[in-house]
Amino acid sequence: MQCVCTTVVYYQKMIPEFKINFILTQGIAYFIGKNIQTKRHEHHALEFIFGIDRPFDLLSDESELRKIYGVVIDPNYPHQFIGGDARYLFIYLEPELLPINQIKSYYALPFRKTVQIEKISSFPSVEEVINFSFFSDTLGITTTHNAIPETDCRIKNSVEYIKTNLEEEQISSNMLAEKTHLSTSRFCHLFKEQIGIPVRKFILWCRIQEALMELVRGGNFTESAHVAGFSDSAHFSRTFSKMFGVSPSSVLKR
Repeated sequence: MQCVCTTVVYYQKMIPEFKINFILTQGIAYFIGKNIQTKRHEHHALEFIFGIDRPFDLLSDESELRKIYGVVIDPNYPHQFIGGDARYLFIYLEPELLPINQIKSYYALPFRKTVQIEKISSFPSVEEVINFSFFSDTLGITTTHNAIPETDCRIKNSVEYIKTNLEEEQISSNMLAEKTHLSTSRFCHLFKEQIGIPVRKFILWCRIQEALMELVRGGNFTESAHVAGFSDSAHFSRTFSKMFGVSPSSVLKR
């Protein structure tokens, strides 16, 4: 099973009832925000959103969900979130996490792209999300540790290489294909088949996570962008905004 609790970064700020406003661990992000409005965006993560104080709207090509208190969104599906002057909980889960297939099957994803969830009586702690007890105990999803088929070792090694060499600006499909002794076209096809998104988008997804890690540790935007392999802070901000529909500065207000 992939470990999801080896690296936990706490970012504490403006919401005293919750003490922790933003947590990023390996494969999971937990964020409580207030007065959130996003542009249309998409990202690699499976996403849960819950209204803490008030309902919200979620707009997508498939549907317009109005005044709802909970929703799950399939990875890589464009959507727009519209909230009011209230608190909202966002949970992001990487598709590579082992229980994801059970969660997707429970909600009939990807046959449906967004599924409304009834209002829950209590909101999960960080620990309940990290150990997946929230999904089983509150949402009623049975999760086991054999959810995802074994990834091709060449793709697994490529993913590991990407995650451990993010400071290199020039990680490319050609480079990774050469390391796996596959043609570039075959490597790209196999990577997307196993991971769910193209190589380039996965690299950007990993860079975003690394830059966020540096930011919540106290780094400034320029330093964090360079550590993650972005050319500059503007490149990081553009990529983040495209994936999440808001700027990184609005999430991590200083």
